[in-house]
Amino acid sequence: MVALDFPESALSAARQQVIRWGHKLDGDLEDLLFSVSMDLGNELSGFKTAYGVEDAILSDTRLRLLDKVGFEKQMFNCGELGVNLFLIYIALGAEDRVRLLRFNPETETESSHFGLLVYEEGFDKDPTLIDPLWERLGRVGLRGDGFIFSPINWLVFQDPDTKSLVDELTEVDKPKYIKTEMMVLSKEEVIRHVNYINSPLGFFDYFHDGQKIRCEKGKVPLVEYTAKTTGEKLRVQATCSDPLLDLFTFQREYTPLGDEMHQSDRVLLHFGYSWTNPTHILYDSADPENLRKIGNEKKHGTAFIAYAKAAERSKNFYLFSKNTQEKYVASLKNQKENLENAIKDSKAPYTNYIGLIPSKVEERIDDDEEKLKEKDLLLDYIQGMDEKSAGRFLDQSLFKEEFRKRKIKLERPYDFFRRGEVKNFLAEYAETRYKTFAPYIEDFFSSQTTKKLLDQYQKALRIKRDLDSSEIEDLHQIAVNS
Repeated sequence: MVALDFPESALSAARQQVIRWGHKLDGDLEDLLFSVSMDLGNELSGFKTAYGVEDAILSDTRLRLLDKVGFEKQMFNCGELGVNLFLIYIALGAEDRVRLLRFNPETETESSHFGLLVYEEGFDKDPTLIDPLWERLGRVGLRGDGFIFSPINWLVFQDPDTKSLVDELTEVDKPKYIKTEMMVLSKEEVIRHVNYINSPLGFFDYFHDGQKIRCEKGKVPLVEYTAKTTGEKLRVQATCSDPLLDLFTFQREYTPLGDEMHQSDRVLLHFGYSWTNPTHILYDSADPENLRKIGNEKKHGTAFIAYAKAAERSKNFYLFSKNTQEKYVASLKNQKENLENAIKDSKAPYTNYIGLIPSKVEERIDDDEEKLKEKDLLLDYIQGMDEKSAGRFLDQSLFKEEFRKRKIKLERPYDFFRRGEVKNFLAEYAETRYKTFAPYIEDFFSSQTTKKLLDQYQKALRIKRDLDSSEIEDLHQIAVNS
């Protein structure tokens, strides 16, 4: 078997990254590795802000190494980040200290993930996991069907010499068992994986579990673009936050038919989302007669359908007065101000330690900042509408609030509409929402990113169709060994 190594340009870029962190390469290796580990621990929060699948697509390289992308740009996808952390240790001559862990960090997430394993005490001892995108730093005990993860806070708290460095333990600080399929990869296995994923045929495996390409926030609270392969088909979709109904998704599926590429579109109204898959679907334009979900979605579907019927029965355009709507907007602004004050009051000095997972104070700040962001986006969304649309949105939102608080009590949703009326209403609502989100959707599907994605898909498809299974295996071997 051919002995493989990372390209010298990538190894050199990794060493330069270590120098940029302020380290000298000619010092003691043990001290250097410890310092680099601390740097990576300190940077856990710094690496989480970007997800670089779109940039990888545009570069025609799905897993880029450090000579193609830099830490300071923060444009990594999770696979790239894990591989490049591994690359840094290899470049420092620590091949006998590290492995790459491929696993699934969340049960609801289908896509594989990479974390760096550092064996400070040899391969017969439990390693340290460094995983910036998953925001984890701690010790792992590998088992057959998963691993026990002990966060750094927990380890520090158990040591009498360092216990005082942790102000208090939170739920996230406690050890937990992660049940997952996993692989522990050596250097050659990592290189072969990178080579294969970057080859044309790697396209289908890379997108098999779905990949998030881009997220945008603006007047529409959130639009997330994803891609997923199923067999030879490619599905590209835009999922938009609908503040009233929860989620709206536009899907475009590409299906090869002979020498032609068939393209079909569909629209979904739904209440759930698992990685890149819409769940709890209320309405599907490809199957509009299937309304079984409505009866099971009491929290959302019943209120939504009930509002439509109540509004239809009302002699006025709105169920709630303009004065009530204005009070609702004022309450949103008041909640925003309270959150801003709470964040300001929380940012007092508190004990912290290099590389630790956030304390309760930091967690509270993070929670409040997330809530503040939601209020900001919601107010921007309302203020970006014309008066009639804003009035209807506020009316629907107030009805949903009253329904949630059980101030409006209803029976089964089928009591409000006959089946045909429900179907027609949902179809009309889906069309209305599409018009709202269309500028975002059309911009993405006409973008250079989507063009590149389709070019790579068609190239992979041509190779796959032109070769028989033995030829594909030969091409695979050439790719992983190149």
